[in-house]
Amino acid sequence: MAALLSYAEATSATLAGLSLEILEARDEASRQAGHHVGLAWALTGLLRAIPFHAAARRVYLPATLSRDSGVDFKELKLRTSTNFCIGATIDLARGIEREARLSRRKIEAGAQFFISQPTFDPGGPQAFLERYRSSYDEEFPCPIFHGVQVMTEDSLVFGHVPEWVTEDLKKERSGVDIALQVLDEFAGAGLTSIYLIPPIMRGGRRDYEAAQAVLINFRD
Repeated sequence: MAALLSYAEATSATLAGLSLEILEARDEASRQAGHHVGLAWALTGLLRAIPFHAAARRVYLPATLSRDSGVDFKELKLRTSTNFCIGATIDLARGIEREARLSRRKIEAGAQFFISQPTFDPGGPQAFLERYRSSYDEEFPCPIFHGVQVMTEDSLVFGHVPEWVTEDLKKERSGVDIALQVLDEFAGAGLTSIYLIPPIMRGGRRDYEAAQAVLINFRD
């Protein structure tokens, strides 16, 4: 819905604002009225054009509303209505400032929860939340599930692995023990929505027993 309103603001609402400028109606009341009239004009036009757009396989209505009404993005009827929960990702390795701005746009586009790429230090997620708070004067409005990867010395790596993790693995410290340390630090920082990534070996094999060991020991 946010994307649809952004479209209306960038088209009809902008034209309404320009029309007011031509008429020299620059007071706040006129600007507000013109803005709302522009939004209404755009939405009304899209609603009236639904049959025309559908015939051409073009859809301008929010995809979530269409799906929940039993229609897909091509306006084809589904067997039953849906109730999707839309998720998005956060990759702090790309930069906290960038991800804060991008996450804001994803939220405005309809994201309802986020999955963060795995990290080994709660400082990154905390800095991200603080950046978002300071940039938009509000707390991050969606749940974030923070990734913790269980490592072994020969498992594949996703993202940056701190030197202390690599050194501990070389010293034959258990990847389960390292993951438990990271989980303790995340919990101590108040970051308790966690998902585990088991060790992934070349060829795609997963060591789910290691992830299970982390869960069992963490619960104890």
